[in-house]
Amino acid sequence: MLDDIAAEAQEDTSVSTDEPSLGEVERAISKLCNGRAAEEDSIPPELLKCAAGPISRALHALFLCVWRALGGYLLNGKTE
Repeated sequence: MLDDIAAEAQEDTSVSTDEPSLGEVERAISKLCNGRAAEEDSIPPELLKCAAGPISRALHALFLCVWRALGGYLLNGKTE
């Protein structure tokens, strides 16, 4: 059943498959809602925002490592 659904799926060309940019990470951090309870990582959004520059650069580097190791291959249909 899932194979049938996957075979009929259409690629969403509005979704970027490029590497995540530093700007995207910065925008995501800036959009975090203040006053929310910390999630499982125990890091409140206010803490991420007050150090947005260094945090954005560190997360961007991490995301690129993951992207290059797995993401690009998975999104582009490569299995090796």
